[in-house]
Parts: sequence; C-alpha cells; structure tokens
Amino acid sequence: MILYLVLKIFDLSNRNVWNLVFAGNLEANLFLVELVLGVIVPILIVFSGMSASRSGLFIYGLLVSSGVILNRMNVVFTGMSGSTAGSYFPSIWEWSVSIGLIAIGVLAYCFIVENFRILGHDDHHTA
Repeated sequence: MILYLVLKIFDLSNRNVWNLVFAGNLEANLFLVELVLGVIVPILIVFSGMSASRSGLFIYGLLVSSGVILNRMNVVFTGMSGSTAGSYFPSIWEWSVSIGLIAIGVLAYCFIVENFRILGHDDHHTA
C-alpha cells in the first residue's frame, strides 16, 4: 500500500497535475476519496493496533477492496465521461469478463484456504 501511494504521488508530480487533484470537481473529489479511504486509512490501520484485531483486518480489507472498486469506477465512468463529454456503460461482455475474474479470484482463495493450512482451524473428524 505504501508503494502504491508513493507511485501515485510520483505519477502526479511527474505529470505536474496536482492542480487537478484539488480542482473541486467530481473527478477530483472522487479521486481524493479513493486515495484517502482506499489507501491512506488502510496504511494507518496497518501501523496501528487495529491490525491485530479481526475487526481491524476486516475494515482494512473492506477499505482496500472498496478503494480498488472506486478506482475502477473513477477510471471508467468519471474519467471517460469527463474526457469524452458523453456517457459510457459497459457492455454485457465487459460485465461477463469482470464477474468471471472476480469468480476466479474467489475460487482461487477458496482452493488455497481449503488445501493449505492458512486459517489455522482444527481438523474436522468425521465418524
């Protein structure tokens, strides 16, 4: 997360677009929400005592996931509509690919948790 934040800051500085970040329009405000809630707050959670609790880790995961989703929405919807002065909505094929990628991620997670001792739960014995 820190590397991602450093790369974001480097990108904004390299392109000299800090004025756009604080422009006060919809794109700038959504970008700031994405950066604060999706990157900075999770970094603070990691370096606080919250990272040692289940609720802190849940909030961390929720914020990071929401930040990624908001990033994609900012790029696709607000960024494209602002640059083309039109509207955009993904086709059924774009939805299918996105849902398929999420399903693959969930299945990979389930496979790893079930086949490797990740969560540290007790063995279940059947009679």
